[in-house]
Amino acid sequence: MEVMKIKNKSYEVIKELDSGVFLVSKKDKKFVLRRFESISSLLRETDRRKRLKKYGINIPKIIKVSKKDLCLLIEFISEETMLDILLKGDIPDESFKELFNIYRFCRFSKIDLNYHPENFAMKKGRMYYLALDLEKASEDRNLENYGLYYWIYSPQCVEHLKELNLEIDKSRKLTQPEANKKIVLISIMHW
Repeated sequence: MEVMKIKNKSYEVIKELDSGVFLVSKKDKKFVLRRFESISSLLRETDRRKRLKKYGINIPKIIKVSKKDLCLLIEFISEETMLDILLKGDIPDESFKELFNIYRFCRFSKIDLNYHPENFAMKKGRMYYLALDLEKASEDRNLENYGLYYWIYSPQCVEHLKELNLEIDKSRKLTQPEANKKIVLISIMHW
């Protein structure tokens, strides 16, 4: 089995998750190890993570930073993503409640996240943002006008599932008016 080192500590590689991103373990505990090409790309990511935390967004914790090894060791969130849950059935109200808690911080900070459900997971009753995408807030990319459509079986969600090459459950597909109504109800309930 391949071994990677960060700050002279060895971690066994379980699998590569993405280019330069690995699921690793040490003493039966799993982590995400991310390698960088340059110090500037490492610093950009750590800066983005600090900004998200400053804005009040729950993200996986940085365990170790090694400028020498050009690596980050990050907390591994093993729970299912919201997309995994959506593929099996409707996303529970508790998850929407937590999503809107994050969104309140976003509105206050005048930012938007990548609201696709594969970028979020619940851990111990708290919603975590797994991506690092953030942009200046805009009406056309906010949660109510954009993001929530991917959290229900709307036409937008179905297109997104097709892009991800995932199976579509046609019996769950909502029409656009049905999706609009559901978005309004979710928003009223949790906003």
